[in-house]
Amino acid sequence: MVDRPRRSLVSESPFEAMASQKVPRSRAWVQQSQRMGRIERIAPGHVRVISSTRLFGFLFGGAGVALAAGAAAAGLHHREPGLVAVLAGMSVLFLAVGFLPAWDRIVLEIRPGSIEFERRSRRAREHAMVPREALLRVRSDRVVRRGNDHSQVRYPLSLVFDPARVPGGLPEELAIRDFADEARARREAEALARALDLPLEDSIGRDSVLRTPDALDARVAREADPGPPPPGLGIRREVGAEEIEVRSGTPRGRMLLLAVAVASLSSSAVGLAFMAGLAGAGGMPLAILAGFAGVELVFVAVLLATAWLQRSRLSVATGSLELERRLGPAIVSRKRLSLARVEAVRLESPGPLGSGLAVLSDAGILRIPHLRPEAAEWLRRWVASRAGE
Repeated sequence: MVDRPRRSLVSESPFEAMASQKVPRSRAWVQQSQRMGRIERIAPGHVRVISSTRLFGFLFGGAGVALAAGAAAAGLHHREPGLVAVLAGMSVLFLAVGFLPAWDRIVLEIRPGSIEFERRSRRAREHAMVPREALLRVRSDRVVRRGNDHSQVRYPLSLVFDPARVPGGLPEELAIRDFADEARARREAEALARALDLPLEDSIGRDSVLRTPDALDARVAREADPGPPPPGLGIRREVGAEEIEVRSGTPRGRMLLLAVAVASLSSSAVGLAFMAGLAGAGGMPLAILAGFAGVELVFVAVLLATAWLQRSRLSVATGSLELERRLGPAIVSRKRLSLARVEAVRLESPGPLGSGLAVLSDAGILRIPHLRPEAAEWLRRWVASRAGE
């Protein structure tokens, strides 16, 4: 491990300058991505962790049972033998795929001096005592799981072990649970690290930051006021220094959204022209064509509004930080965080539409999207100058 450079995507609190380190971003958890489990706090320093693939197995097994029922119903109703055979074959396949994971279960009894490890599977049962020192840290991460037509952001929570001290049935990184909400994932990860008195490796951002157990709730470090915003960043200071308005969007991002809008309009125009020909021949009602055209116009309007009409108003008042997000004149959301509970201010990884800013707290997360890197950095310093200690 190497020391984290001073310029980081997470503004440093006092403890981070001494105790935070960059750590390698392992991907061993990917093999355990279908695991789910629970955490039971038995006593101070005594935690039971259960990790299993039962959900994965039950999903496939349930599909196999449903297909078997369909095959039986088709046979009873004297359907074609080929259909019955296909349903029965698919049922056997799904049951076979789901049977083994449904029995796979890892249980850890973590005590101050030792770890009792047990793994049950369909074919074997393993049991061993593991040194307490083999458990190195708690880890939280951010992953994007892509399906056929969509992607989903998840925040897995796992335990990281010393590979030289664990038995063969215990992975180097054991996934326990994952979450759809980052704020909840942060709370659960901090609670587990505190209960086990272990460092927490936060790998959700671009840099992996290792935090000591006694500094999990430390506030962000105070920085000097960055002064007036430089011109050309889309940031305007309102009346008084405690309120600013931020215009989201970058030139590249706007051109990308405009290109998507033009491509969508062109393809829809071709499709509508084809359907209009059918309508003229009596094959397609004009009302349906109007509906398709209306949906396309709404889609293009949303794209263009996202490119040019996004605004965020960030203000500090009465010990709290409030973020109001607007799309044109409409208020999209309004959130507030206590300044005393702001733990970090993170620059998000840059994407096609720009960078972003996230103000992190156990109570919630404030996000400002689609910014130029210079604007996001200025905002990070502005928030740290007000929320830090």
